[in-house]
Amino acid sequence: MTVTLQDKREIALAASRPRNDVQYSWLDNPDVQKLLDVIASIIADEYIQIAKQNPDTFSNTGGPK
Repeated sequence: MTVTLQDKREIALAASRPRNDVQYSWLDNPDVQKLLDVIASIIADEYIQIAKQNPDTFSNTGGPK
């Protein structure tokens, strides 16, 4: 089977079509809420780790000089 340029275009366009069966609202979807909680936790952990290593990074002076 040969994949033509037209086939590749159709495949690429099909991947970008919106799916109506997926809910992305964090209010209605517990899985999205869990995902956002994980992302927020990772960002908070990174922030805390950087702040502990170099407290001047988040100071009002704008960091070390």
